[in-house]
Amino acid sequence: MSLIKMFGRNMSSRNLLNLVLVVVVVALVLIVVYEPGKQEEASRLISNVDKALVTEISIERIGNSPIILSLVDKQWQMQAPYKMKANKIKAESLLDLLAYNYHARYDMAELDAKLYGLDLPRTTITFNKEYKFEFGSTEPLKNNRYIRFQNTLYLTDDYFYHRILGAATSFLDHELLDAKLNITKIELPGLALSLNDAKWEARPKPAKYSNDQANELVDHWKHSHAIEMLAYPPAKGTGQVRIYEDENKEPIRFDIFTLNDEFYLGRKDLNIAYKLANEKRRDLLQLPPAIETPAADPAVK
Repeated sequence: MSLIKMFGRNMSSRNLLNLVLVVVVVALVLIVVYEPGKQEEASRLISNVDKALVTEISIERIGNSPIILSLVDKQWQMQAPYKMKANKIKAESLLDLLAYNYHARYDMAELDAKLYGLDLPRTTITFNKEYKFEFGSTEPLKNNRYIRFQNTLYLTDDYFYHRILGAATSFLDHELLDAKLNITKIELPGLALSLNDAKWEARPKPAKYSNDQANELVDHWKHSHAIEMLAYPPAKGTGQVRIYEDENKEPIRFDIFTLNDEFYLGRKDLNIAYKLANEKRRDLLQLPPAIETPAADPAVK
């Protein structure tokens, strides 16, 4: 049925033109709002794997030992190449790859992997031993990264790749000790502190000593973090610190190092060394100064 029949034969050509223009404008508005043919944002994700189900992450890089992280009791732990607590923020940031956006995708079966740096991927990250993402080279125009996942080649932004370039130690938690550790004894070079009936006994006892000094020293040990971590050095230590949680258990041993005038503590059992700020040498290896109590003024009664 024509517009003329719908609205009457007496409709002027001007009115008909205005009606047509209104219909065209409405159609254009609908196109702008609904954008027919455009993929929804969810369809631009590289995968639909649920982050909450991931309990293991492995990273393999050419020329480096594999890094394996696992979720144990809601805490990320590194299983290799070190067996230690992992940095929670860095571990969880790796999960972002599962919801990574891509610019374009292609069927890998129709492509030459070598042209995209995927004949020998420089880095591979695998989630739950099942979902493998292989990183190739970058395209020359915008330096976007090629990633292969499940026989599909994805072209993506390159900012994620730099998250997995650091040394294995960069994925470790940098704390010296668990803040919840119940320390009962500390043996330092030239000083030992033992907890007895909620009070710290010092041997040898300094001329000026208080329980507050010992508490402050213990707090430093519980809350200190390394600036950097690296493999245990081949150099010989200049002393040792022993931290006890229970008299009947083996202590945690820290070897003291000075390398290039920098202060380090090393744990040979973990094959790891902690680089600390030089002022930490004072905070961790000796009691803080005693607080001087002002002498009473004899004139004041």
